[in-house]
Amino acid sequence: MMIQSHTNIWSAWIGLFRDSWKWSDQTSSSPSSLPWAPGQPDNKFPQEICAAVNSGGQIADENCTKQFFFFCNEPLKQQILRLEVKAGDDVNDQAIADAVLKEVQQKLREQGMPADVKVLWREQPDGKVFQKIKESKNKISQKCNVE
Repeated sequence: MMIQSHTNIWSAWIGLFRDSWKWSDQTSSSPSSLPWAPGQPDNKFPQEICAAVNSGGQIADENCTKQFFFFCNEPLKQQILRLEVKAGDDVNDQAIADAVLKEVQQKLREQGMPADVKVLWREQPDGKVFQKIKESKNKISQKCNVE
């Protein structure tokens, strides 16, 4: 259940608490560098040792027993896999790109990649997946990136 903070704006817990203002992962935070709401932190009540962010992006100290949603910032892991495909000029055909991506996903799953990992092509500025690369002695092949 979500309730309103004393600033009358919707809030969410952000994992910051008053023990020298530390984050829930125990890293320290400089209070002066945070976007506090005007007059915050006010330490108005002894129970105001947790911090919440309002819809305007400002932080206020709050009573930890209030019920807010929790805002999580989990780092996104991204890995780039580079493929080189030796194929004809139609390699940028959407059906071919989809078939290659499906095969890449299957091979990665066989290697232990979790089912919830999203695999997609990184498109070039021109919207194409593959780009021609020149090799020595005038050989041309196709190169692409998978995210």
